[in-house]
Amino acid sequence: MKKESLPVWDLTRFYASDSDPQIATDIVELSKKYTALQKKYKGRIASLSANEIEKLLDILQKLNEKAGKVASFAMLLATTDTIKPEYGILQQKIVEWEAEISKSMLFFGIEWKGLSEKKAQTILQQINNPVYAHYLSYKRQFAPYTLKEDIEEVILEKDITGSSSWSRLFTQLTSTLQYEYKGKSLTQSEILSLVSNDKRHVRKQSAESVTKTLFGRKMELSHIFNTLVADKMMEDKRRGYKNWLTSRNLANKVSDDIVSSLVTSVTARYDIVSKHYRLKKKLLKLETLYEYDRYAPLVFTKPSEIPWSEGSQLVRNAYRQFSAEAGDVIDGFFEENYIHAALLPNKRGGAFCASTVSAAHPYILTNYMKRPDDVMTLAHELGHGLHQYLAGKTQGDYGLHMPLVTQEMASTFGEMIVFHELMNKLTNPKEKLTLLTQKIDSMIATVFRQISMHCFEDIVHTKRREGELTYEDISDAWITTQRAMFGKSVTLTDNYKGWWSYIPHFIHTPGYVYAYAFGELLALSLYKLYQKNPADFTPKYIELLKAGDSDYPVNLLKKVGVDISKKSFWEEGLQVIAELVEEETKLSKQI
Repeated sequence: MKKESLPVWDLTRFYASDSDPQIATDIVELSKKYTALQKKYKGRIASLSANEIEKLLDILQKLNEKAGKVASFAMLLATTDTIKPEYGILQQKIVEWEAEISKSMLFFGIEWKGLSEKKAQTILQQINNPVYAHYLSYKRQFAPYTLKEDIEEVILEKDITGSSSWSRLFTQLTSTLQYEYKGKSLTQSEILSLVSNDKRHVRKQSAESVTKTLFGRKMELSHIFNTLVADKMMEDKRRGYKNWLTSRNLANKVSDDIVSSLVTSVTARYDIVSKHYRLKKKLLKLETLYEYDRYAPLVFTKPSEIPWSEGSQLVRNAYRQFSAEAGDVIDGFFEENYIHAALLPNKRGGAFCASTVSAAHPYILTNYMKRPDDVMTLAHELGHGLHQYLAGKTQGDYGLHMPLVTQEMASTFGEMIVFHELMNKLTNPKEKLTLLTQKIDSMIATVFRQISMHCFEDIVHTKRREGELTYEDISDAWITTQRAMFGKSVTLTDNYKGWWSYIPHFIHTPGYVYAYAFGELLALSLYKLYQKNPADFTPKYIELLKAGDSDYPVNLLKKVGVDISKKSFWEEGLQVIAELVEEETKLSKQI
């Protein structure tokens, strides 16, 4: 049988190659325009009318779109080969250039946040573009934490050789790690896929390989993590944030109370996790369920591979059945080469959807290995893509980049569409139980595991403010918070202590992970509304996606009947998972 080729994306829409002379030309022209804008407006924001500020934002949006295309090209190119020197050089060049243009525009935010509340409110009431009005209003929330312009410039410059450089090193290091398995060297994506193999000895040996490789680089990985945690600590202290999470909550446009309610609600229902894994231990006929058994598939039938052609079509059909408008957008990702699914030696692991800029198109990266999980990952990233595409076309650049908590909403909702499409097609209880168990595994990983990872970050960032942490300190925090989640249902060995060290979210975006739980529980609530009345819900949901970042999440979600300010909201979402575990229990008794 002819081997199926997997798609790679087409970046020539941006530039022909990393050596395209147009890149340098665009950088020079854009730099001149930013400099001219700085000369014209610096020191004058307080004297501008609402109309003049709106015109300035029009100009900035157009410039940012062009600059964003350059940055998107460099970033996307570098992910396909993380160690190719030419790609790394270009990416670093763009990072440094972006810092320079950001410095030239610092004055706008600082001067705007420096206006009196009375004057700012007068201007906001006269702004015609509601997206601009929200953007300007939101910027003022950071006023208490904004430093003098010269200090802000130093921070931007420092980050080039500081946090962004350490983050880049982490990506390069983890993308090129080789994991030995049965005489072969595997990539991180390949070795982690074996941890969910149906054969226990494969899971055990692959997990041991992960442990051995990560432990062998513990010095570098723990130093990178320690350095970035310390970097955040020092900047938070200088800005006056009350704790390590304040800046993330502000960026996510949610209150501390909402996040606290989410965390306490999830940790209070760790019993759901235990009930699922106690049942799974019985179904797998194991005396002890170890960490490498968590994602083991049920073996009622031989695990089947899902070719790209089949998996991609299944996802496309599910989105189209949900909404014709959504289906058209999703089809475009496949038909116009906006997806990179091929496995390459030095390609970044995992998956993501890059929003790029509103004038362009989102791009999706995944590593497709024919597993059911890969189909769900594709559905997940396409949910991001649908959201970003619709928001960008409707709201422009200032309404495109949603906070993390609503970024995960559409992706998880997309997974639910595909999951229920599959469940509805199955009649055999064994097949239904297999799929349901996989879905609950995924939900636990997205809700409970992410919150336990948030608790891990909370310990690390809080303790780091008392002094540097050793590898053992970090690993102890990891295993303690993981064991709290699993209870006695899963036995975590000491080998698992170092598995925090390959997770990119801790490095690139501290405080990110609770957004996954937020998005999953939000998607479950939205899906319940969809099931009750599809005809009424679907157009409202599409409008919600189009709204992008044009308002605070709490306001946007109320328009579709969801109130995230109430603790009962989280409990309702958790109850959906509990009910699925009950269904799983009933199905297991049938067979």
